[in-house]
Amino acid sequence: GVVHSTAYDVYVVAKDALENVQVSVTLLDVTTGSDVTPPVFAGGSPRAATLYDTGVQLSFELDESGTVFFVIVADGETPAPTVSEVIAGVNFGGVTVIAAGSAAVSSGGTEVFKSSLGALSPVTPYDVYVVAR
Repeated sequence: GVVHSTAYDVYVVAKDALENVQVSVTLLDVTTGSDVTPPVFAGGSPRAATLYDTGVQLSFELDESGTVFFVIVADGETPAPTVSEVIAGVNFGGVTVIAAGSAAVSSGGTEVFKSSLGALSPVTPYDVYVVAR
């Protein structure tokens, strides 16, 4: 894979809609970024902003741009998911994921995500696992 803070040579050739291909290869010198720290939740998030009969509105705020992933499972289910399992949004370790999703969050911005309307049961506790990337 690509490593942060590393110089790479990228070779590019263009082709048009009529399949005409550029005669010579173009070299681009690029250096990957140096951001190696993941975003951090800010402003008291994540939180359940609003509860509905059959869903929940989740609110996320990050200290930098990123994507937030979440899964919702029955209350008390074990084991807890790994970061990879939350990002994938799939069943894990015998635990059934009731709902899953993701939301892009801008730097210093707040994203409100209405999740699982119709998927959750009224007056039922759930566990929500959240990961930012």
